[in-house]
Amino acid sequence: MFLLIPYLSAQDTNILKFDLFLKDTDNDKYIMSLPYGMAFDKDESVYILDFKECNILKFSKDGKYLTTIGRKGTGPGELHLPGYITVKNDKLYYVDHLDLINIYDTNGKVIKSERKKFTGSNIKAFPEKFIIGSDFDKIDNKDFLKVWDWDGQETDVIDEISWDKYLKTSKDEVRILAIAATNTDIHVFDMDSHGAVIYAKTDNYEVYKWNEGKKETIIKEKHPYKLLPNEKRGKNRLEKKKGMTTFYISNDYYQVIREIMVDKEDNIWLVTNSVDRAGLAKYSNDGKFIAFYEIEPWYLIEHTNFYMSNNYIYCSEGTSEGYKFFRTPIPK
Repeated sequence: MFLLIPYLSAQDTNILKFDLFLKDTDNDKYIMSLPYGMAFDKDESVYILDFKECNILKFSKDGKYLTTIGRKGTGPGELHLPGYITVKNDKLYYVDHLDLINIYDTNGKVIKSERKKFTGSNIKAFPEKFIIGSDFDKIDNKDFLKVWDWDGQETDVIDEISWDKYLKTSKDEVRILAIAATNTDIHVFDMDSHGAVIYAKTDNYEVYKWNEGKKETIIKEKHPYKLLPNEKRGKNRLEKKKGMTTFYISNDYYQVIREIMVDKEDNIWLVTNSVDRAGLAKYSNDGKFIAFYEIEPWYLIEHTNFYMSNNYIYCSEGTSEGYKFFRTPIPK
C-alpha cells in the first residue's frame, strides 16, 4: 500500500537556511577541481572525493583542512576514476565505477586495495553489506539496478528501465532531432539502518523499498504540491539545451526526485524540484509525509548535490571562483 501526499499551502512550507561551511582555497593546502562525493565519520569529520584531482580531502567538523588521502594512479590506495566514498567503523571505503575497492583508516593509511569486477555505472557502497549500482545493457537498451557482494558477484536485480519505452525520436522540417522525453527515469537510492534499500525512479515521484528481494512501493504521487498564489503551471514545451541542435520535450513542471537521503532515524528525504516547487520533502520510513522545506539561498537546488551526516545536510556549489560547500542542521 502506498500513501498519497497532502497538498501543501504557503503556511505548510518550511525554510532550510544553508550557511557557508568551506570553500576552495589557493593557499597550497588543498584545491577542489571536481568534487564528486562526500562522507562523514562519527566525529562529524568531512571527507570530499575530488574526481579530477584523484584524491580525498579530509576536514574537521568546523571546516578546517586536516589531510589529503590518496593520489592519482593505479597502484594500491591510488585513485583514477570517479566513484563513491563512505565511512563505517573507523574505515574509509572508496569504490570506483569499474572495479577498484580501496579501504583506508580515517587518517588515510591503506588497509586494503583490491580489484573486483562488479559494475560500470553509478554505484553506492554499503560497507560490510553490499554494493548497489546501475548497469546499462547496450544490446537491450535497458538500465538495471543491481546488487553485488564484496567479492564482485551479482546477487540480485532490484529494478530495470527500458529506454525504448521512454524515448522516441523524430526529425522536423529543418532536420533538428527532437527527443520526446516523456519519462527519463534514472535511479536514486540510499539505505536505511535495517539494510533496506530506499530508491526512486526520479521522474515518476515513486519511491520503493527493497529488502532481501522483496520490493514494496511506499510513495507514489504524480503531482503532490498545490500551486501557491500567483504561480502558474506550464504545458509541455521544447527546451533547447546549451545551444545544441537537440531539443527535449520537458515534463519538468511535475515534481522530479533528484536525490534521496535517509537520516539516522530512518526518515526519508527527497531532493525535489520543478517549476512549481523546489526543496526537500521529508517522509517517515513507511512513506508517511512529514514536512516540506524550501532552500535558502534558493539557487542551491539547481546547482548542487546534497549529502547527509548524522547531524547536518551538506551541499556544494560550483562557481567561477571555485567550489563552495554549505550546510544546515537537520531539523527535528
